[in-house]
Amino acid sequence: MTRLATFFFLLLFSVLCALPAPAQGPQGPQATLKQGVDKLIAILDDPVYKDKSRDTEKVEKLRQTISEYFDFQELSMRAVGKPWLKFTDKQKDDLVDAFSDLLEKTYLGRIGKYDKEKVEYLQELIEGDKAFIKTMIVAKDKQISVDYRMVKKDRWMVYDVIGEGVSLVKNYRTQFAGILHSGTPDVLIQRIRDKVKDIDEGRADPTKDDIFEAKKESS
Repeated sequence: MTRLATFFFLLLFSVLCALPAPAQGPQGPQATLKQGVDKLIAILDDPVYKDKSRDTEKVEKLRQTISEYFDFQELSMRAVGKPWLKFTDKQKDDLVDAFSDLLEKTYLGRIGKYDKEKVEYLQELIEGDKAFIKTMIVAKDKQISVDYRMVKKDRWMVYDVIGEGVSLVKNYRTQFAGILHSGTPDVLIQRIRDKVKDIDEGRADPTKDDIFEAKKESS
C-alpha cells in the first residue's frame, strides 16, 4: 500500500470512529473515539459481512455512520480556509454536500484493507471545545502514527486526521486554493461534482491524490 493509500485507509478508519457517547452521560473525546473503534472492529469482524454479496449492505451501514458522526461542515470550512467567509450560505451548503459525497465515494471502498490492525491510544490533549488525540495503529509488519482533531458541539466529532504526517484538511486546502485562486466558489463546487460523476461513471481513479490540481479555467 502506498503512503497516501495508507493514509486514506486511516482516514476511513477514523471517520467511522466518532460514535455517540453512551446514554449514562457524556464522554471525553478519547473515550468516544475508542468506543467507536471497538464498534467498527466488531462490524468488520462480523462473519455476516464476510459474504461478498453483502458488501453493499456493509458499505451503506458504514456510510450512514460517517454521515452522522463526522463533521463535514467543520472539515469543509477548514479545507477552504479564509475564502469560506465569502461563500454564500447556499454555496457553503452545496460545497459540504458535494465534498462529503466525494469523500464517501472515494474512501468507503478502502474498508477492505482492514487486516486485524490494533489501535493504541497514546495521548489526549483537550483545550476548550477542541481535542487532539494521538494514536498508533499497529499492523502485522509496521506501526503507523495517526492523530485526530476533534471538536465538541453537541458531542465530540472528528474533523481532521493526520496520518503519517499528512493532514486531510491541509491536503485539500492546498488543492482547493489552487482552484479558488482563479475561480469562484461555484467553480470549485462544480469541479467536485464533476469528479464525483467521473468516479460514478468509471472515468476517474478515486485513489489518485491529485484530483483537485488547479487547471486553467476557460474565459
